Amino acid sequence: LCASETVSLGSLNSLIAVLTLESRLAEDAYRRIPLHVLCANRLVTGTLLETILRGQPASGDNPKQPSRQMVTSHVDETKRTPLHYLCSNRHAWTPDKIEKVAKISGQWSGWDQQDCNGRRPIDMLALNRLLNDAALEALVGSRRDIAKLKIFTTPDEAHSPVTVDEESTCSVSPLHWLCLQHSHASERDASVSSSTLQKVVDAFPDACAIAGPAGNTPLHVLCMGKYTTPAHLLTISAALSSCWEEQNENGDRPLDLLAAERRLTPATVFDLIKHTPRVAEVPMKDMRNPWSKESITVLHWICYTVSRDPGPDIRSSLLGHL
Repeated sequence: LCASETVSLGSLNSLIAVLTLESRLAEDAYRRIPLHVLCANRLVTGTLLETILRGQPASGDNPKQPSRQMVTSHVDETKRTPLHYLCSNRHAWTPDKIEKVAKISGQWSGWDQQDCNGRRPIDMLALNRLLNDAALEALVGSRRDIAKLKIFTTPDEAHSPVTVDEESTCSVSPLHWLCLQHSHASERDASVSSSTLQKVVDAFPDACAIAGPAGNTPLHVLCMGKYTTPAHLLTISAALSSCWEEQNENGDRPLDLLAAERRLTPATVFDLIKHTPRVAEVPMKDMRNPWSKESITVLHWICYTVSRDPGPDIRSSLLGHL
């Protein structure tokens, strides 16, 4: 029944509704329960997912009255939960379904469960190219704890599916993963919005301080993005201003990366200082002398920049901020 793809959605919904609570834990030869099979069905919708769990208690361990937690966390012979199946089903994550499917599934148990290959459900989304900023925003909006999970990724090829045993693969937080997607965006439309970043930061602010590959924090990664704006930087800066002082394995702070990419301007610095005064105290590498071990202040950098391009707008802005 749950595998049927020839009946109408209405009929399938009605048939699923009459399943007894006990039958919802009935296993097939592969230890799959009806919810596993439904999650793999191309017809699956948020409404069907609601229907098959309707009437079940939120918690409890009575097999005759299985709880929602027992059903959603049930594992098959490969240790996969229904979430693993759902997160591998491209038909469940189309733009018209994402919001409701994420809202329903975000409340399920099993997001921490690893299958026999070491993958969690969120890894299945990434592996099948179904994880994007819209899906992640919807999931975190439904369950804030999802922002604390880890996602397998390949930093140098952020958009590519990865296998767990690849040497270059690492686990990063959803915030770090979003920043990687943003920094690898080939066009502005593919970049991640600052509002999406803000929602993930709000759900788990501590992720701002967690360093990933090469010792880069999410702020370091953002500073390497072609389409990064002050609004992007301020989502992390406002949550944890000390991130500006963190150094990666090369000794670079976020401002150093912005300056190296020639994306740091006096206007950007003024905007950052206005909202995060601590930025004014962050030391920077002296880009005029790459071999120097002496750091310079942000004020030094601004003055050097203005001396090269002493336009009236920059001068008046500098005087106003000083």
